[in-house]
Amino acid sequence: MLVPRFNSFDKLALLAAALLCLATACSPSGSKASNLDPAVEKRLLDLARLTVSQKEDWVDRAEFQIERHGDEWRVTAWRVDHPEATGKQRYVPWGFRIVVIDDHDRVVDYVSKR
Repeated sequence: MLVPRFNSFDKLALLAAALLCLATACSPSGSKASNLDPAVEKRLLDLARLTVSQKEDWVDRAEFQIERHGDEWRVTAWRVDHPEATGKQRYVPWGFRIVVIDDHDRVVDYVSKR
């Protein structure tokens, strides 16, 4: 059986390619809003809650996540079906809605994956 031999440049190139693949595969397309101004966060959550409540009956047991995508905000409402669980087990895969809000506080899209 032939075993391929790699020189140090081949190993370095292979390592760089692997790291690049990992970095691009694991990076989100938007950025989480962890350092968000509390007033902006409250305004976005209020808009998202109102929008979800007009279309769903589970907004009172939802958890929200805010992300910035380009020039818009995406607020994901996750329906909590198993409050005693932790992590992803709290939700079902289809139990979420995305409210897209522009910089003028207009809801521009409501994404429902049913």
